[in-house]
Amino acid sequence: MVSFRRVAYDGRTHSLPHPRAAHPGVRGRSIARGPRGLAFLSFVVALPIAAALPIAVAPPLAAALTVPVALPAAGVQGGVSTPEACRGQLGAEPRPETAELERRLDRCPDDPYLLEELAAVRLEEGRPGEAEVLAARLVRLHPDHAQGWALLAASRYLQDDTRGALEAWSRGQPLRVRDIEIRVISQSGPSGPSGPSGPSIGARPGTSGADAARMARIAGIAPGEPLTLEGLVRGERRLRALPAASRARLEYRALPGGEAQVEGAVILRTGNPMGRPQWLAHGIRLLGRRVHLASADPMGQMEQWELNGTMEGTLRSGTLSLAHPAPRGTGVWRWEVHHGVGRYGAMASRLERTTVGWTHIQWLAASLQGRSQARVDQMPGRGTFAGAGLGVTLLPLDERISIDAEATGWVDVGGGDPFGRLAIHAALHPRVPAALGAPSGWAARVGVVGVSSDLPRDLLPRIGSGTRTDLLMRARSDLDAEGVVRPLFPGRAWVHGGIEYLRPVRLPGPLAIAVAGFADGVQVVASDRGPGPPIDLRGAIHVGAGLRARVPGVDGWLRVDWGLDPANGASRLSAAWVQGPPR
Repeated sequence: MVSFRRVAYDGRTHSLPHPRAAHPGVRGRSIARGPRGLAFLSFVVALPIAAALPIAVAPPLAAALTVPVALPAAGVQGGVSTPEACRGQLGAEPRPETAELERRLDRCPDDPYLLEELAAVRLEEGRPGEAEVLAARLVRLHPDHAQGWALLAASRYLQDDTRGALEAWSRGQPLRVRDIEIRVISQSGPSGPSGPSGPSIGARPGTSGADAARMARIAGIAPGEPLTLEGLVRGERRLRALPAASRARLEYRALPGGEAQVEGAVILRTGNPMGRPQWLAHGIRLLGRRVHLASADPMGQMEQWELNGTMEGTLRSGTLSLAHPAPRGTGVWRWEVHHGVGRYGAMASRLERTTVGWTHIQWLAASLQGRSQARVDQMPGRGTFAGAGLGVTLLPLDERISIDAEATGWVDVGGGDPFGRLAIHAALHPRVPAALGAPSGWAARVGVVGVSSDLPRDLLPRIGSGTRTDLLMRARSDLDAEGVVRPLFPGRAWVHGGIEYLRPVRLPGPLAIAVAGFADGVQVVASDRGPGPPIDLRGAIHVGAGLRARVPGVDGWLRVDWGLDPANGASRLSAAWVQGPPR
């Protein structure tokens, strides 16, 4: 059944159809990640829209998708003159047939009234794709046409393009948040944090209204406020940045009256660092003489404790850290105590360092993360140094490209010369399914790193294939036969980059596997001219192939690479367990 709204136009009353949502394809989608990963939220976001379609929901949802608009005098729309012949007697008689609307629109293709009328008809007919084309044309020609933006939002929403719909609503009359509900979910199973066949999902013990209110505060979304794409994506990324969060999702549903219901969930990391699914990762790390233990939310404050240890050649290091939500605001605080010792350079000089540091991480906008850092470094035989740093990360909504910049400086408490380092990186990330799946597609990186001439050697960027390297060059290691760190490319500034192609491989079983082909490159662009051994390498390109594997219930990826240096035939096989996605 077609319903109409009545508006005054040129002293007469005209019938304009509601852009209604009577279409069987309506359902919620993730704003930051599209359709991926909705399986784990199916129990959170129950979509009454889908249960009541196609007829029962149409009248109330039509109100949410429609913005009343007053049309100006005949012959003028949005300041654009329109011949009377274009519209004829529209409004003084029943709405003409679709063919007649199309004929008149062909004669006057820029007429906003005809574009709006035909777009609404297409929505009534259950053809939102065609309605979107017409509404997009309408708002392109007349950007201030509020009803055009409402029609564009409705047509996109009916095609599950919730991101595009929210953008269109924001340009016209934004939806307002009626309610927000964010659940905290724990991973548990019959065998501890994860069962034999992977983690199972359940409500967090002790989950209360206070948890939901806290999550809403961290997301920065409140009832009564306009809902924008910027705010929804920023809120989801703030939830994902919580130290104890493994995944997070925010979604919305359009409601009658121009309102929206915001719903979401935060899935916690495992709280048991020795759970059975973690054994494989621990075993691989032990083969590389590394230890990594992490426990999420043991005190119920969304915090995470981490212990890391490394033995690599003459290098020994250990780090204890605690990350937790900031006491005020929406950021994250990270506290860290680190101790490291090793031998560096041609003289195999022994360097020892103890560091106490604090870092504040904050999503300032949907695509911009900021970081500030303060630290104190104590080096026996050299002195005590106070350091501070700033960093920013630019991450667009599709998360395929990122740009990161960070600068850190130190001053000698005893009055010595200051020193510092600067790094800028840009990356194209592979496609990584939110559910269990292998990465695919192209990945690339490029960057520049610069340091002051008197920066201690243990703070210089490490270049090579080791587990603690900063710049990947996978055909060689910067450790010599005695385990001493000897820089492969000595200098004070480097340009580096790499490219990689990943192709998933379908195999029986729960493992997600992809094969990779890659090329790494580095070039020294500035170096010291002081005494010391000559620089035998100014730059190089390494090529090779590798394997990526993802295990159910385990955070991170297995990376195995074989690299070749075409210049001298040197090759190296390396393996590491990498936290987070393969970026």
